[in-house]
Amino acid sequence: MDTQNLGPIIFVLVLATLLGGSIIWLLYHSVRKTVRVFRAAPQIESTSNRVLSVLVLTLIAISAVLLYQIAYPYHPPGELKSNIYHTYPSSIPDWHMKAVASFCAFVLAVVFGFLIHPVQKPRPRGSSRLYRLPVLGWILKHKVASTVLSLVILTICILVYQEVALQMNRHSFQQARKNIDIVYADIVAKVGPPDNSERMSTCSVYHGEFSDGPTSCNLDTAIIYGVKDKNDADATIKKIQDRMNNYRDLFTPTKTPDLSIKDTLAVNTVYHIASVSYKSAGLDCGVGYVYDTPTETDLSLKDNTKKPLQMNIGCWGGARSKYYTLSH
Repeated sequence: MDTQNLGPIIFVLVLATLLGGSIIWLLYHSVRKTVRVFRAAPQIESTSNRVLSVLVLTLIAISAVLLYQIAYPYHPPGELKSNIYHTYPSSIPDWHMKAVASFCAFVLAVVFGFLIHPVQKPRPRGSSRLYRLPVLGWILKHKVASTVLSLVILTICILVYQEVALQMNRHSFQQARKNIDIVYADIVAKVGPPDNSERMSTCSVYHGEFSDGPTSCNLDTAIIYGVKDKNDADATIKKIQDRMNNYRDLFTPTKTPDLSIKDTLAVNTVYHIASVSYKSAGLDCGVGYVYDTPTETDLSLKDNTKKPLQMNIGCWGGARSKYYTLSH
């Protein structure tokens, strides 16, 4: 694990613990009141208490359903899953709106819960040993004040978490770009200068039918070599991969590398390609090779008598902000 990220990770875990504890505590008191209302005889509890109790349970159920839909999105049978399903935490374009709606439903449930004043009272305050504890006793005796304080802390935790998560996400892309540049410099030094190269860092936003979806960013460096034939292309790929193998601490292979050009037929076009998948700085990465396929070659050669072998090394993933220029 990267020791530079250890501090923020611990900080996020502490905030998550406080946030989870606050949510459980608030839910406990809201549900406890509703249970007392429903357990009481109809002629004892007021209609307003019963209506509020139903609203509390309904809002809690709505919040839980929305969270479930975000965590486990529904895919209709036979629907193809594009890359966005694997890149982002949810395939629903407006998943962030569902998260906000779930949080609002939870807050309303807590507010309605504190508007409930059951006629059937619990045992006298102070009879439990918990009330004798300095901090916990104050919380139990001043429920309204402690609830407001908990909501304030909850809001602060969410804001701080968002900022810490943003900085960690930004750092992942910065580190991945640095790793790509390190490998690129070594390839140029040991394999030889390419005929041409291109360095790109872009972001894109998924546009749904009714709203914009999450943002993704892509880091890419492309280089092109002129080779004599397929055997020369395979030999060049082997040299490049030998250099990549020296940086397993930066790029960890996710599957066994395929180091030879394969012919793939798609839509009446034969593609001569090879690829290797990696992980770097927490992002999905890959190295792709394209041999003598003009439609997939973006760079030009200095010597037109040779055949092109283009290599692209890049990393991509969901982004919490538009760190780079938006692609069109």
